[in-house]
Amino acid sequence: MYPSLTADGVKLVYLSNRRGPYSAWVLDLKSRAESQVASSKQDQMWPRISPDGSRVAFTEQRIGRYEQFCVPAGGGAAEVLCEDCGPIISDWSKDSRKVLIDFISPQKLLTISLLKLDSHDRIQILQHSMYTLMQARFSPDERSIAFVARMDSGHSAIMLAPYQNETRSPQSSWIALTGGTSWDTAPQWSPDGKLVYFTSGRDGFRCIWAQRLDTSRRPAGSPFAVYHFHTSRRSPGLVPFNGMDMFVARDEIYLSLGELSGAMAVFRMFRVFR
Repeated sequence: MYPSLTADGVKLVYLSNRRGPYSAWVLDLKSRAESQVASSKQDQMWPRISPDGSRVAFTEQRIGRYEQFCVPAGGGAAEVLCEDCGPIISDWSKDSRKVLIDFISPQKLLTISLLKLDSHDRIQILQHSMYTLMQARFSPDERSIAFVARMDSGHSAIMLAPYQNETRSPQSSWIALTGGTSWDTAPQWSPDGKLVYFTSGRDGFRCIWAQRLDTSRRPAGSPFAVYHFHTSRRSPGLVPFNGMDMFVARDEIYLSLGELSGAMAVFRMFRVFR
C-alpha cells in the first residue's frame, strides 16, 4: 500500500510486509521486476519515490519520535533527513532536491514544512492555529500546494495555498476546495494541474472524487465522483486513516484498498484506469 510513481511513470514504490517489518519496494512497471529498497528491523512507513526515480524517502518511529530517511532507489546507505519531525514526507519537488514534510507545532498540531535535502534546512510554509495540516502536494508547476486540513476525527477539507520562493503562505491566501462536512483526504493533482483528485466519504462510502479548477485555481463547479467503492468487501474504507493515500498518473490512479478475507482485512494496491 501507499503507492507513489516516478515522473515518467516507470517505477512504482509501495509498502509491503512480505519479509516481516513493513518496508519500501520498487516495482518496474515495464519489466515487472521488484526489489526491496532497504531492510530494517523497524517498520519503514509512508515511502515516496523522487520524481527522477533516484531516491526513496520513508519514515521510521524510534524511541517515541519520527525519523525520516532517504535511500538510493537501487539500494545503498540510508541518509538521515530529519530526526524529530512529524510522521510523513508527503511530496518531492520536481528537481528532487526538496521535500514537503510534516512538523509538530508546540500546540501539538501538524504543520507543513519544506526541507532541503542538501543543507537539511527546514522552512515552515503552512500552519493553522486550530487544525492539523497534512498530505501536502505540489502542483505540477509548483505554484500551488494542495493539502488536507483535519478539523476533527470525522471532518476534513481539501485546501489550496499559493507557493512562491520557499516562503510561508498566510492562511488568508488559502482556498477551500471542499466544505469540511465530510472526511476528504489524499489530494492529488492531475498531470495538467486542472483537477485535484481526492478520496471522500461524502456519499457514505470512501470513494474517489475530483474538483475542477478554473484558470485562477479556484473551484469550477462542484466536486464530481470519479470512481465508487460501494462495497464492504473491497474498499478504501477498510484502510486506516493514516494509511490512506492515492497517486494519480497520466492514464491511471493507484490507491490503497482493504480487502476482507475471512475475518481479516488485507491491504492491497488498486489501479483505476481513467
